[in-house]
Amino acid sequence: MFLSRSTRFMGIGLALVLAVSACGGGNTSAPSAAKGAGGYGECTVPNEPARHHLQAAVPGQLTIKVPVPAGAAYKGNTIEQVKSGYLYCLSAQIAQRGGLPKLALVNVSYDALVSGTVTGFDIAPYDLFATDARKKVADFSDPYLTVDTGVMVKKGSKLTQETIKDAKIGVLVGSLQLEFINNTLKPTKQPSIFQSEPDAYAALRAGQIDAVLLDTTSTMPQTAKSNGAFETIAKYAVGGGLCILLPKGSPNKAVVNQILADMKSDGSLKEVFATWLNPTLGGDPAQLPTWTVG
Repeated sequence: MFLSRSTRFMGIGLALVLAVSACGGGNTSAPSAAKGAGGYGECTVPNEPARHHLQAAVPGQLTIKVPVPAGAAYKGNTIEQVKSGYLYCLSAQIAQRGGLPKLALVNVSYDALVSGTVTGFDIAPYDLFATDARKKVADFSDPYLTVDTGVMVKKGSKLTQETIKDAKIGVLVGSLQLEFINNTLKPTKQPSIFQSEPDAYAALRAGQIDAVLLDTTSTMPQTAKSNGAFETIAKYAVGGGLCILLPKGSPNKAVVNQILADMKSDGSLKEVFATWLNPTLGGDPAQLPTWTVG
């Protein structure tokens, strides 16, 4: 997915950094957990009373508005099918720890989400970078994960660090990768801008573009499940900490940050990614060659 989207977290032989601020090392003993409890789909959540209080937009539920489908983050092609995924299960943890007994997932466009026009929700975990432009229209949590930008091509592509300058590149609207292309890479061809990841992947498969630049957490799972159609051949050191988007002025920002800090401290944040993200990557992002702009 995106995102809008060198990775260093350690888990199942991969290197992705969990970058949650406002917490130290400390306790690594995760709380007892219940799987598939209540309204949390297939996710594991703490089997103990909530320690925090979230102010819900709709009483009794954590309302999430994000673009779906979204690969390994929200597993399923429709809202009704999503019962798991690394961001869905991260959200389940936040809901349970914040005193809300279920999740409610709503599909919105990527452009609407990052432009601040979406309302009536509590959180939007979608592997987003907290750019200065986005901070003007939305609030963001502390980072929960750090990633780079993957370069995904069709199998057999001869694209190189040098020839990408003359390539037709696909990116998501409003993404950090679009800023990188326009301000740093500056290819000779205008990039193709897409509203969703599936649209970008379809264009690559059809030969309408030569490469897709998205977070490694998006390109690597897509490569792994493409039956050999795609390759993630390199990465750019373009990215940073992925954060949860909240409505501007949200009363829940501090609570969400404390929940993320608790999850890092007790080991459950690492468990979410080890269970739902790492197996989908199909390789170690740290082993991808890092391209630079000459």
